[in-house]
Amino acid sequence: HIALALNSNAKTVWKRAADIKTVAVDCPSGLDLDRGHVLTDFDYEDEDAHPWPKTLNMADLTVTFHAPKIGHYLGMGPALCRKLSIVDIGLEDLQAERAMLGMPPDPSRVRLVEPRFLGRPLSKRIWPKTAFSKNYAMGHKYDHGHVIVFAGGVGRGGAARMAARAALRCGAGLVTVLCPPSALIENACHLDAIMLRSLAKDQPLADVVDGRASGFCLGPGMGVSDGTRNRVVEVLGRRAEGSSWRDPVVVLDADALTSFEDDPDALFKHCHERTILTPHEGEFARLFPDLSGPARKDLSKVDAVRQAAARAGCIILLKGPDTVIAQPDGAASLHAAAYGREVPWLATAGAGDVLAGLIAGLAAPHLSSDLFVMTEIAAYLHAEAARGFGPGLIAEDLPEQLPKTLREMGC
Repeated sequence: HIALALNSNAKTVWKRAADIKTVAVDCPSGLDLDRGHVLTDFDYEDEDAHPWPKTLNMADLTVTFHAPKIGHYLGMGPALCRKLSIVDIGLEDLQAERAMLGMPPDPSRVRLVEPRFLGRPLSKRIWPKTAFSKNYAMGHKYDHGHVIVFAGGVGRGGAARMAARAALRCGAGLVTVLCPPSALIENACHLDAIMLRSLAKDQPLADVVDGRASGFCLGPGMGVSDGTRNRVVEVLGRRAEGSSWRDPVVVLDADALTSFEDDPDALFKHCHERTILTPHEGEFARLFPDLSGPARKDLSKVDAVRQAAARAGCIILLKGPDTVIAQPDGAASLHAAAYGREVPWLATAGAGDVLAGLIAGLAAPHLSSDLFVMTEIAAYLHAEAARGFGPGLIAEDLPEQLPKTLREMGC
């Protein structure tokens, strides 16, 4: 009822006339701290209903106590809280964080992807530096991973090239782009440090890729087709060979996901623990329609991704300003580009392709940390690179910004 005391117009006039700053205690009234939604009783079937929530309040400063809540970072939380201050009130922390960044996550908690632990900043020497394989003095290029990126046909190779460049920039020892024979010359005109091989539609992958490949990135620019589906299934069937001690990482994005829209279970039954799906909300809805949009109902974005990861049997990263990462055991992380880390210019075509390449490049090395940990780093690095470049960013700028960003992060 406090939230309804003044309607939105009255509050605007009142604040403007008196130049009043508002402070919210715990959260602005009306904000659901479990989901980051504004509560509303809007009835879609009522022609006279107004969709604008009656309880929409925005604070200049939000003060919360002991620890932040998920809703401070999800959905409309950052926009309504504006600035967030967390105050220690001396509570005995019986449920202290048990797994800092760089370690496998705690399934009972949602981890915020920011370099802090137990309320204190994490040294760059601890995170993310120790997770990168190239921080070790020794090693052959193959020790740092060989990433295979699949490209589409003529005129559709740009997305794969950006993903490949991101994988190489973030530390992979080798990166190879595979494309149809007809697109070979086009890609050769754009690639130097990245290797290039042709792969015909029905040609077995083993003809051109040996057992040293430790990472695969499929989807960007491949096209939605049965051919893409078949190639995804073939790659998911590969296992560790030779001196490799774990299966290759498989990053599925874009067309590699949409190609299974009609039968998501045909994808899920082949996924394994070294698989990660990286959809945006639209692609997520195609694979998990019952966990998307209005069907999500009372579930938070975190809970929806947790359920999706359990169903798919692999890690899922659901992109957005509030990126959520979850794995089948329920462990989840939240990376929020908020409270001084906003990156609106990251909403540009191809940025997701770069993120897919980052994950593949970071997770492919034999000495890298586990896939979940490297995915957290990729999400953070992706945003930091965009922040470092600033306004005017296009996706092609991201790989070129990575060396500077990696230095600033202490890697």
